[in-house]
Amino acid sequence: MVELNKVDNIFNNRPFTLIPNIFIKEVDGEDCILNEKQLTIACMVYMTRTSKDTCIFNINSICDNLGITYNTRAKKLIIDTLQLLKDEDQMHFKDKIYLTDDYVIEELNKLKANDMIYGELINHMNGDFCMFCDLDIDKLVKYSLSNDVDLYSLIKQYLYICSCINKEKKSEDYLCGYPKLDSIASICKIKSRNTIVKYNNIFKELKIFSLDYAGYKIDKMGKESIRNGVMFYTPYGNEEILLERLRKDREKNGYYKVSNKYKELINLQISISKKITNINELKEKTIIDLEKLKLLEQEKEKLIEMIKEER
Repeated sequence: MVELNKVDNIFNNRPFTLIPNIFIKEVDGEDCILNEKQLTIACMVYMTRTSKDTCIFNINSICDNLGITYNTRAKKLIIDTLQLLKDEDQMHFKDKIYLTDDYVIEELNKLKANDMIYGELINHMNGDFCMFCDLDIDKLVKYSLSNDVDLYSLIKQYLYICSCINKEKKSEDYLCGYPKLDSIASICKIKSRNTIVKYNNIFKELKIFSLDYAGYKIDKMGKESIRNGVMFYTPYGNEEILLERLRKDREKNGYYKVSNKYKELINLQISISKKITNINELKEKTIIDLEKLKLLEQEKEKLIEMIKEER
């Protein structure tokens, strides 16, 4: 079992929880074992983990933390999730803290709302785990309840991004991740790219992730058009690390790669001008916003000269 006190906290000393990556995505050819609703329930369970590697909770506390009403449907979702965790040898459930076979809960579906459940962790996870911030989950639950957003889908995207964050201190990608939009759509089963962007904006608004594109490139496949480069993510509070990673990528690949076509240059100028306006209208600007503004203004000046030459 991964020992919590031996794991580097990537959330600036805020409370965190570990779950197996297999809950979120395919691992070593093995399919993800939970859907987005079951994943959210599992998170709520794993957040109660104690130093004994035991999760202590009841059905009512899960409902309360999710802000949902305890009813037959909610109970079934929770019981089905617990049964799956048991069947997959992720967790064994007892009705006493002694955790011996004498106290095994044989029939989970007979549990009542306030019956104490002691979930003994079985999966050792090793290095194949996802770390998430407990307070981020709290923020997402509250936001979902206030704004009529699908909590299960929102948490799935959050956790998938968390699972992509690099935790190796010696890596140039340390504390950064760059899951592709197509990967997020596929793994999280989100059909609309607009929804992914919407969720990303929620993460920024709630100060969960800081994120930005490294740059914008020209797609040479067929008709030329502007395409976003790599989007980098980092847990909020690591903006200096993200900025340094963005700078490295921009130095290597260039912030903008443009064609010689006059029309394309004009479109780029319009696009950059809009981005500059959007940043200037922000009430609070992060260091990443200021760096981006500086780069955009520099590129706009270059484009103006290039447009003059193309005429």
